[in-house]
Amino acid sequence: MDRSVTASGNIDRFPFLDRDDDAGVLRVRPGEWVLEEDLIVPEGLLFQITGPVHLQLRNGSRIVSRSPLDWAGSADRPVIITTDGSQAPLLLFRPGAASRIHDVELPGLITHHASVRASNVRGVVSWHSEGGRLELEQVGFVGGTDQYVARFANTSMLDCAFGGAKDDAVTIIGGEADLRDVSITGALGIALKAELGARVTASGVDIRRSDKGIEGATAASVKAAGAVRNCRLAVHAERDALRYGPVRIELERMELEGNEEDVRIGDGSAVFRDGDRVHGRKGPGGT
Repeated sequence: MDRSVTASGNIDRFPFLDRDDDAGVLRVRPGEWVLEEDLIVPEGLLFQITGPVHLQLRNGSRIVSRSPLDWAGSADRPVIITTDGSQAPLLLFRPGAASRIHDVELPGLITHHASVRASNVRGVVSWHSEGGRLELEQVGFVGGTDQYVARFANTSMLDCAFGGAKDDAVTIIGGEADLRDVSITGALGIALKAELGARVTASGVDIRRSDKGIEGATAASVKAAGAVRNCRLAVHAERDALRYGPVRIELERMELEGNEEDVRIGDGSAVFRDGDRVHGRKGPGGT
């Protein structure tokens, strides 16, 4: 993508956009619209969508915004984003102010040093973030690989659901995460993973029928309450990584039921359950 186009934008190419320079707002007109090339929104605007709007992204086109979003739909005035591509259709790049996405159907997004509050968002396949602050409430993820990945970001989740991840569901790399009443079902990889010194707190977490339930690696710290059921391995603390340090996982009021293996602990790392240290099976090579 041409950097000059990315910086200056190409909003003049799309007749369904209305720009109000006095208010500093870019609006999408109500209706059903087709994008066959990337839409580039420059910085300095508020990119606003109010339903009813259906944006169809074809030929793998994407929406790339350097401005914050204010997208809001409702049951009778929906906002729907669809794509025929395999990439996330929305990229939010250093927008400079907080964004809001409410009651929207959106298959995926990538955020880079952005503050985003998303509520009642449906049909998400993937959300990958680098830095920033992400607040998710009643967001539903379905299918896809590596459904939610946050790198050195601050994440909070409330009442979110993850289903059918083809690999890992929630991955927190560095940074912090506070997860409340999050359900993860049928992940073919790891349901909840923390690594590179991440600090994760999960209360009311419900993990079912996944390969691994909770895994910590490379000096991560996880505090979790809830349940892990019918997984191959419920809890895994990888070994003390020489460059990073040990993993610490604390389980409080955690139900472990129907798993092939409940706890595996690598050399130097630790798992505690209701305050007592657990002596789980060592993995091959101490991993």
